[in-house]
Amino acid sequence: MQRLAVSTAANLCRHLPVECAHLVADAVPLMTNLLSHHDQRVLEHTCVGFSRLVDAFTHSADTLETLAAHGLLPNIVRLLGGMVSDADARASRLSGGGDAPVTLSDGTYTMLLKMSANICRGSGTMCAQLLQLQVLHLPLHCRQPRRAPEFSPCALRLDLDDLLQQPEPPLPRR
Repeated sequence: MQRLAVSTAANLCRHLPVECAHLVADAVPLMTNLLSHHDQRVLEHTCVGFSRLVDAFTHSADTLETLAAHGLLPNIVRLLGGMVSDADARASRLSGGGDAPVTLSDGTYTMLLKMSANICRGSGTMCAQLLQLQVLHLPLHCRQPRRAPEFSPCALRLDLDDLLQQPEPPLPRR
């Protein structure tokens, strides 16, 4: 039932006009909490919802900052860290190690990278926050993929390069 609810919420985030940002404001803290969910499908649908919201609000820095007010950026960085540690997580599960993090699909990692790039395009403040969270250290580890051999890193590397080559947005005024 929870999967269906999150999938429906993600679909409602599709093509949302900026004028309707206030309609999703109450759902953002709940969605942010779901970014720590243990179920892969719930987590991936939540990522889809946030990706659609970021796409819709890329040209509104204030609205993007409202989306991030409840911990979106640290969660993105934590989830992207899974690109580096998926092989370790699989090994931990096979060896009976405790609760390993949820492994996301390659498409979800790509979507998270594109979402990060869109956030950087839309808000200088959030771009600076992502840099402080050391999001750019992750692509350095991904250039030498440690994932299973069936993973083809070509598309992922292009997305990483896109993130690294984003033009700098105007820096926030202090």
